[in-house]
Amino acid sequence: MEQTNTVTATSLFHAEALKQALRQGSASSEKKALLQNWTKNLDGLNAKAKADRHSAFLQNILIELLGYSAPDTLLDLSSADSFFDAKLGSFKAADSQVELLYKLMDAGHIHTDEPDDRRSADLIDEARTLAEEAGGAQFLLLTNLDEVRIYSLTNRRKTYEGFTLSGMADDSAMLERFLTLLAADSLLAGNTKALLTQSLESYLRDKMTLSKHRTLKEAYGELKPGVPYSIGDPFILDYPTFHQMMQEEPSVNNIVSVFFPADSYRQWYADTRPYWMIYTPKGKVNIEHYPLIRQHLEAFREDLEKRGGDQKWYELPEADNTDLPRGTELRVATGSLLPAPGFVITKKTSQFGEGSYYIDNADYFLFALLNSPAMRKLITIIAPQREDGLYELHKDLLESLPIPSVTGDQATKLGRWSHFTMEAEQDRNYLVKHVLAMVANELSPDDPRKPTTDRLQNWYELDFDGFQEEIRLSYKADIPPDMMEEWSEHFYHEQGTYYQLFYRIEEVTQQIDEIVFRLFDLDEDDIATVKGS
Repeated sequence: MEQTNTVTATSLFHAEALKQALRQGSASSEKKALLQNWTKNLDGLNAKAKADRHSAFLQNILIELLGYSAPDTLLDLSSADSFFDAKLGSFKAADSQVELLYKLMDAGHIHTDEPDDRRSADLIDEARTLAEEAGGAQFLLLTNLDEVRIYSLTNRRKTYEGFTLSGMADDSAMLERFLTLLAADSLLAGNTKALLTQSLESYLRDKMTLSKHRTLKEAYGELKPGVPYSIGDPFILDYPTFHQMMQEEPSVNNIVSVFFPADSYRQWYADTRPYWMIYTPKGKVNIEHYPLIRQHLEAFREDLEKRGGDQKWYELPEADNTDLPRGTELRVATGSLLPAPGFVITKKTSQFGEGSYYIDNADYFLFALLNSPAMRKLITIIAPQREDGLYELHKDLLESLPIPSVTGDQATKLGRWSHFTMEAEQDRNYLVKHVLAMVANELSPDDPRKPTTDRLQNWYELDFDGFQEEIRLSYKADIPPDMMEEWSEHFYHEQGTYYQLFYRIEEVTQQIDEIVFRLFDLDEDDIATVKGS
């Protein structure tokens, strides 16, 4: 059964984001005195004509309190035929940028928050429509000279950040929040926009994690660490070595498992060359039955015998299973340090390198959920990110991920679609590398791993002329003239295949996304946050 999510945003900016950015100490005695004087004269101001009230707000609040200056960062629109009374932004250069639109309301007009207050709701909708037509503005400020409301013009919620100028005269904390959001040097530097982005992400996190969903650990059990091995270790075989062994001694397949390096996990697939792991749990394998494996490990015997423990020199000191893993059960795995969250699903016979985590008894519903944009966005919000851009996916963090309840029909659809997406992504990844390998083998056979341009790596985005140009830049060579027609036909055939896969994947993953959005009760603004728009 789907849960009804009751976690909703009650103000525009998340308290946590505001707290981190708060301009402490900015509520100076001069600013408080200005507001105290403003409050004292408020009744008299409200009795004046709109032009006088507007002029007073511009001078006292926008210019003196918040630091804007006309005409560089403030444009008065009151004399123009405009719905808005002023706009704030950067207006020095030809490519001026509007950040905020301001409108002065009548006294009492924005005090009510009643659900049936259609006048206020219609005003916000009208302001958003006009702001979109004007282009560029991020925020709307409404005021009746005492209450001030800040609305976002880039999302659809009616939530706002509210202040009272009279209250700020004696409330340093409220004044500091006001200055943090609206002071010229903050708004114009993009800090307020960044705070809104952080707030939307925090609200998304709250909605997904604070509802009554089970955690990954509660639903599927504890995550297990990968084996303490990586590429280059004696127990790890590359493809040429494994392939040669299999040709000479097919029984080798009895004690090897597919191996995934910890840095190979991507959304839906593993981006790695094929590797296998020699799987010899303590007391389970007679090495004399596998002469080629013994011969391979003999080269490392001296070092292997120096390991602690009572295992034999060719045995694994640590194994998650004392039996050779054979069966149809599934595992989902990921790495602890990745440029973006990604999960693979594979049979229980597979092994995962040092720095990996995996979960047994997995299924394709879980695989779909973990690779969905909503879950990947959540992970990037809650996971620490290093200076080099890599996310630290700790065990506790992964085990705390929310797993919503799902109907049998939803689970079946998600499972079927995620299985298709995995296979299609693998095909697409193989196709991209196949074309690059073909170019390298033809034009640089002595150095097939020679670095190439980024554009050539993304050859499917080019036409054939662009493809040839990137080949010249990468290899200082041209496609042989007598092969030009053949290469052109092959290029466009492979490009067509790539985009057939691309659009089919887009179609299927959109269906996955729609179900996951419903499972977490995400609204239009949540979905925009997930998509980064």
